Amino acid sequence: MIYLDYAATTPISKNALQAYCESAKKFYGNTNSLHDEGTKAKEMMKMCQGELASYIQASKEEIYFTNGGSDSNLLAVRSILGSSPSSKNHIITSKLEHSSLLSLWDTLEEEGYDISYVSIREDGTINLENLRECITDATCLIAIQHVNHELGTVHPVKEIGEIAKMYNIPFHCDGVQSFLKLPINVSDMHITSLSIASHKIYGPKGIGALYLSKEISKVKQHGTIDVPSIVAFTVAAQEQKKILADTYNSHVNLRRELINHIPVSAEIISPPDALPSIVAMKMESLEGQYVMLWCNKYNIAISTGSACLVGQQEPSPYMIAMGKNVHESKQLFRISFGTSTTIKDIKAFTDCLKLLTTS
Repeated sequence: MIYLDYAATTPISKNALQAYCESAKKFYGNTNSLHDEGTKAKEMMKMCQGELASYIQASKEEIYFTNGGSDSNLLAVRSILGSSPSSKNHIITSKLEHSSLLSLWDTLEEEGYDISYVSIREDGTINLENLRECITDATCLIAIQHVNHELGTVHPVKEIGEIAKMYNIPFHCDGVQSFLKLPINVSDMHITSLSIASHKIYGPKGIGALYLSKEISKVKQHGTIDVPSIVAFTVAAQEQKKILADTYNSHVNLRRELINHIPVSAEIISPPDALPSIVAMKMESLEGQYVMLWCNKYNIAISTGSACLVGQQEPSPYMIAMGKNVHESKQLFRISFGTSTTIKDIKAFTDCLKLLTTS
């Protein structure tokens, strides 16, 4: 099958898988144990913290391992709110955030927090002027993602961080889709916390990391640390770091090839300056779920927006946030490139869409 759903998850790399197997044999001790096996496992974990920290210009003491991107998001927000004065109960965010955060905002509203959603421009980026207008004396958190997982939109994280710093407000950034796809410097971008996930960069599933500034109270975590998965995560990150620029340029070329060959009935929704590996599209008069099933029939894996039952696709909340109507929002489908994606794959995909228009 031609796999064009790398933004959803990636296959674990050969080297990461090998690292996992070897580490499972060598670093099986509990990092909380005081004997030599526990110490050996803890030292390896610290080495991995330092390696990942170096990719975002942080210190290893600011890296916490989690169960994945969603877990990192929840841990970040709860940690920041727990360090905020009780008088501050206002959060600024957007309707474009990952579902883990959108659900959390509902919960926090029930707990008494006031949530403000920044308006979205036509190109899918947040309105910085509106962000400034939303700030009050009670604002305790700004939470805006770096790259939208459905549209590929790249938000102006540095500018958001500068605004947050100006008003002394913590800034949480969901970096799951951007880590090792775009350069990230948490100091330069004034990011207080950043969430990342292993399975988006060819590492194992079920492991992620959170950068949390030392300015926030130290996080208390419980349970046994999964050192083999951490090692595999770090090996995958090392691989992607080495090829970051080449991969980006390759995806730019693939996107250009896509634009040159899609049928006239298909339209790219993602803005021109979106992350090149994520392309949101729609086809005239067809729901995205139908296009996805058609492609699957021809052994091509793509994704839709928020799909429920077959024939009952929910409108994309991200398209709705951009001001699109329900009909347009249901038409969305997404393809996303990986390190193994070729021009031949793109041609097969566009041929499949052309076949759909004539069927």
